Formats: sequence, C-alpha cells, structure tokens
Amino acid sequence: MRIKFLSIIASFFMVSFVITSCLDNDNDVNYSPDATIHAFELDTIGYGVNYKFTIDQISRLIYNVDSLPVNADTIINKILIKTLTTASGIVTMKDQSDQDSIININDSIDLLKYVNAPEEGKYLVLKVWAPDMQTQNEYRVSVRMHRMVPDSLSWGKEPIAANPAGITEQKQKIVTLGDNILLFTQNSDKVYSTTIPAGSPTDRLNYGQNWELKNATLPEGADVTSIIRFDEKLYLLANNKVYNSADGLMWAEDAVLTPSGATVSNLITSFSDNDGSNHKKINGIASIVEKNGQKYFSFAEKTENEWNITTGEEIVPAEFPVNNLSADVYATESGTLNAIVVGNTADGLDNDTATVVWASEDGKAWIPMEIPSNNNCPKLVDPSIIHYNDAFYICGKENKNDAKGFQKFYTSPTLLVWKGVDRMFMLPGILPPVKLEGGVTQYPYSEYSFKGKEVNYTMVVDRNHYIWMVGGKGIDKIWRGRVNKLGFLIQ
Repeated sequence: MRIKFLSIIASFFMVSFVITSCLDNDNDVNYSPDATIHAFELDTIGYGVNYKFTIDQISRLIYNVDSLPVNADTIINKILIKTLTTASGIVTMKDQSDQDSIININDSIDLLKYVNAPEEGKYLVLKVWAPDMQTQNEYRVSVRMHRMVPDSLSWGKEPIAANPAGITEQKQKIVTLGDNILLFTQNSDKVYSTTIPAGSPTDRLNYGQNWELKNATLPEGADVTSIIRFDEKLYLLANNKVYNSADGLMWAEDAVLTPSGATVSNLITSFSDNDGSNHKKINGIASIVEKNGQKYFSFAEKTENEWNITTGEEIVPAEFPVNNLSADVYATESGTLNAIVVGNTADGLDNDTATVVWASEDGKAWIPMEIPSNNNCPKLVDPSIIHYNDAFYICGKENKNDAKGFQKFYTSPTLLVWKGVDRMFMLPGILPPVKLEGGVTQYPYSEYSFKGKEVNYTMVVDRNHYIWMVGGKGIDKIWRGRVNKLGFLIQ
C-alpha cells in the first residue's frame, strides 16, 4: 500500500495558513472541527456483491451487518476501500513503524487480520483529522465473516448423544411437542424426553445431550410410527383406533375421530390453524379410513367446539404408501399450506421403482407428484421427507445389489425432478474432507455414520431448524444437524 506521511500534509496546511494570513490579515479562516467519517464502503466481494457497512458514531465503530462469505479471505487480503468520506479527506492509520500515515484509497489494503475483530480483539483503527487539524477521532473497523459455509449441513464430528433406548431393532418415532422432543420405541412403554430451551435459532443453543426416561401408558397394539402432532396433542393408532395425548405419556381413546361404520387405517398428517401462513384456514387431521372393505381419504376438521369429518368417495390408489408414513406440511409463496407424504408401499405393485411423493392442499384429495423421467427419487425403504431450507429432501434405505442401506439425501425444488446430494447436504457421520498428499481428497466416516447402514431410524426437524436422526441397532446414536446459515443472524 502506498503511504504519504502526515508531516507532509501538515506542512501543506501550515503553508496554506501562512499564505492566507499574509494576503489579508483582516479575513480569518475558520476551519471546521468535523472529524467524523460520513461514509465507508469496500469494493465488491466475490460476484460483484456489495456488503453494507454501518457507522456507529457514538462508539466510533464501523462494521458490516451481513457477514462476508466464508471464502472471502482470498479477496479481502487485497481489497480497495471504495468510499471513505470525511470533511477534510484526511484519514490515517498506523504503518509498520507505528507512525500515523495517510490512507490512499487508490491502493489496496489487507483486511484479513481484522476479520471478526470483536472475537479476536483486533481492529483496524482509523484516525480522522478535522480540517482545523486540531480535532481527531479514532474509529475501529470490524470485518465480519462467516466461519462456516452457509449452505452446508453440519452434523458435528460425532453424535450428540447415545440412543437412550439402547440397542434396539424395533421401530422408533421421534416427535416434537411443545418445548420437548420425545422418542418412542415400538412395543415399549418407555418414552425418552429432552427439552428445547427458550430462545431463537440464532442463539447459541446446545441441547439434546441428556434424555430423561418417562414411563408412559401406551394403548395395547400401539403403532408408534403412526404418531402425528396436531393442536399441541399427539395422535396414534392402536388396533385401528385413534388415541390422543397431551404429553405423550397418558393416552386416551379418541372415538370422535373414527367415522361411523368405519375404521382408521392410517393417520397421514395435520393442518394447523395456528400457522400464520394458513390463509385457507384448514385445520384438522388427514387420515385413511376403511369402510366396506375399501379405503378412502378422510379429513377431520376441528372447529371451535367440534369435529366435522369428511370422507371422500374415491378409493385410495393402490400406490399410496401403506405404512411407516413420513409427512411434512409447508407454506407456499401464496401463503397456503401444502402437505406431502412418503412411505412404504404395498408389495408386488407394477412399476414400483421410485419413491413417489403424494401431495395435498386440503387433506382430502392426494395426487402423486411424478412425471415420466429418469430423474425420479429411487425406491427407498422407510423413506423420510422434509421441506427444509426452501427445498425438499428425502432419505431412506436403498435395496439395490450395488447399494444397500443409506447412501445419500435426494433433493428437489419442485417434487418432480430429484437428484442425489453429493456435497454440502450429507448424511450424519460423513466427516469433513481431508486433503491428502498428491491433492487427493478423502471423506472419512464416523463409526456411527448412516452411510451404508440398513438400521431402523427416525427423523424430525425442530423449531430451531435442527434435524434429528436417531439410529437403532448398528448405530445406537442420536445425531443433530443444521444448515449453518439457518443459525446466522441476518439483518
């Protein structure tokens, strides 16, 4: 960086003052005492992106509200200060010999050493000189940069906890209910709970290491994989009867949700009127009922005082999933709710070579989201689906000769065209890449990785955008992960 020394500039001002005084002693020149920075801006970062800097005039702090991308360190180590506006135009900083030297904004500057200054205690200190050359103010510049790749799903180096149910081959179900996360195991009255602390996703939240055993009274024949949440209650099926619970521990039969002359064979999902995006005000539980040997879609709408049950007339297609359903409900850009569901389908179906997502706008009519394509999601066992970070993701166990067990997440922006994810959004236990000699990149695995395993599992997303995956026998651990940027504060 080219430096002009302060003494030269100071001499220039002194000479100017003398000349002015000699020319006319009767006209005193009063120079402004304004020693503030009026505007500060760096050159663009990356693909021409401008990051706004805020000037706190009270604390004399200059900082960027939105953090720079994690790979910007190769840019800001030699960057131009595009705008630096003061009344005098004279701003100095310490040079290598600790002397005040004029900043020339036509020369690049290395800001890398001042990244994340509040944490490192290193600030770029700028001294502003007023036109009167008597008043000075010092400003500290803090350059904020993400330490993590924003769009990367981070699970950490190891599981967050052991599976509290121990080594189990039984089906499991993890759900959120209020401030708790509950873990159920098939054929067991033991329920395990951990608390979600108060706070926002941007707080430094750390939970899930400790799980408390709760004794429950699940009904005989309870299918824990059928559990869904609606209106701060959980609902499940046991011997084709519906039961509900306010805490996941004490369960009571809910005979109202069973239409007259029918039995409930599946609970699919729920639409909640408590969701601010629910502009259509759809509020209730979507299910499948069996009547006269045929299955029909049914929707139990919850009003202020009662349930209104509507059973469709069209028979449920044979291709619709029949067990271990996984569903999610998300808000569209228009502010309405859409439901999506996947699951295991009946054996022996023709052309059953893909995992097909079924979708509904009201819980009463469901359509398959598929088109003739080579980009379908492959056939998976026990598939799970989530709408997460503005995209759809499916994972499950593959059953191909060359690929058994979990292989990867599959993603789609539209539910129609799917592709496998080979970077950024990886399964738990695939550790960060390591550079080896010769430029070879290795992807190590935790011994508790899901990759290649055929274990039973369960998955849920909590209100802080954490994805929880619990593995049964063969993993016996709980992983917790989140896309990094969903924990960043963006203003």
